[in-house]
Amino acid sequence: MPDVSEPPLPPERAEVTDAVRVQILATEHWSLLATRSMTWNEMFSRASMYLTVLSAAVVALALVAQATDFDGNFRVFALLLLPVLLILGLGTQIRLGDARGEDVVLVIGMNRLRHAYLELAPELEPYFVTGHHDDEAGIALTYVTPDA
Repeated sequence: MPDVSEPPLPPERAEVTDAVRVQILATEHWSLLATRSMTWNEMFSRASMYLTVLSAAVVALALVAQATDFDGNFRVFALLLLPVLLILGLGTQIRLGDARGEDVVLVIGMNRLRHAYLELAPELEPYFVTGHHDDEAGIALTYVTPDA
């Protein structure tokens, strides 16, 4: 019959050095920075796509208006096109709001990491130009909001 004793204890872990701590923090910091960059790129892309579609719709309405002299066909075309623009605009607005919320969460995480850097090397505080606390004032400082 196999031995049913307790599993062996894991080996003792060596004390983590400050260099390893900084490396772990830097890895997380760059990960958050990359995610934040992707979020901003998505926001710009979505806004650009909506403005492109909106511009194309205005041009299409103008061309149809010119061709139909604003008769019933123009009204039908406009009534088909404008709700699509409204839905697309609302979807864009909702996603941009969500992305803005995601950006705030990422900034909070980056501020926490900056705070951890300063715990390891407090003498570097004068060189940090963005916030290093995850409160409202720290977030505002990261966003460079005056008089926050």
